[in-house]
Amino acid sequence: MPAATLELVAPAFCSEPARTATDGPLVAELCDGIGFHPDPEQRLILDAVFAVPTPRDVGIVAPRQNLKTATLQMMALGWLFVTEERLIVWSAHEFNTAAEAFRDMVNLIMGDPELRGQVKHIHRTSGAEAIELNEGRRLRFKARTKGGGRGLTGNRIVLDEAMYLRPDHLGALVPTLRAVRDPQLVYAGSAGLLASVEWRRVRDRGRPGSDPSLAYFEWCDPDPWGCATDQCTHLPGRAGCALDDESRWSCNTALGRRISLESLRADRRTLPPIEFARETLGWWEDPPDASTDEALANWPTLADDTAFPGAPLCFGVDVAPNMAAAAIAVCGSGPRGEVVEVIEHRRGTAWVADRLAELKAAHNPSAIGVVKGSPAEALVPDLPDDVRLLSAAETTAACATFARAVTD
Repeated sequence: MPAATLELVAPAFCSEPARTATDGPLVAELCDGIGFHPDPEQRLILDAVFAVPTPRDVGIVAPRQNLKTATLQMMALGWLFVTEERLIVWSAHEFNTAAEAFRDMVNLIMGDPELRGQVKHIHRTSGAEAIELNEGRRLRFKARTKGGGRGLTGNRIVLDEAMYLRPDHLGALVPTLRAVRDPQLVYAGSAGLLASVEWRRVRDRGRPGSDPSLAYFEWCDPDPWGCATDQCTHLPGRAGCALDDESRWSCNTALGRRISLESLRADRRTLPPIEFARETLGWWEDPPDASTDEALANWPTLADDTAFPGAPLCFGVDVAPNMAAAAIAVCGSGPRGEVVEVIEHRRGTAWVADRLAELKAAHNPSAIGVVKGSPAEALVPDLPDDVRLLSAAETTAACATFARAVTD
């Protein structure tokens, strides 16, 4: 659909440093010329990215499959063929993501005779993918690794899938930009995960609109978790659940263009609520704040060293994401309601099967649960045959029930 016929979907949060000019229209014209037409939202971003003076940092937050990757590709074309940057580095959290971006850029450039004529060589070696032009300008693709970002220095750096950025990536990368003329760092990703500390820092710089070095654009539903009841489990069909309010889905800029309403409805039925919330409505997974989170504030008052869980008992097993430690917990009835207690918490996982077998023989629990898709699922073959794998929906409902019990 031609961009001229589309209306701008305004971002929920937008801030740009003052500028005197921009090469954004030239970049949009280049993209139009090869049939890669920018949406109004992408033109808005391009105008900011290619502004004069250049913003040092750029943040782009949007739901999945709407505008982020295509916008980064348009930027890369502009940097190569309009502003003619010497070195552009496109990084992603995984090798496969970086390699896919490389293939897409190769197809875009090689699909146009004029752009193809400026290509000197395409480096296809795994882990060293790059597009090199006749004048020596290069676009490199790299995966961010444990070593941080020391090999990512460039005039323009893309940090794709920014929700997976780690502090050591930026700690290694940012100081290297001090010696680069007019550097620019572009962050792009969906709303943050609970562990997205660095991505959350970019958000907290961008939303107020007061950072003179940051251009920031965020498409999201600005009222996260605003359900009719605090006890909502966010499962499909729950009365008053904000996730079912289709008017909130309008933050998807491609809705009605490349994404259909029916596809989002199908996603709502299929995805776990937290995934749908993040990838469709742009709801962030923020850590709780003791000053505002009633459940967390009430937690210390519920400790009771004299209470022990009684029958019927349920055991649960969990494992740290890096498999470095595991825990077994028990839930049962008590004088003030349900009692939850961590029975064992040790390094490693080799001890879990034997200890769980001992506990089962001694206490005959009514259920033993492991969350499906969690690191603990890897232990299931060694655990008792009656271990139950809990679905994402069951886990979400259980967590909501537990939080309600704490609050009440």
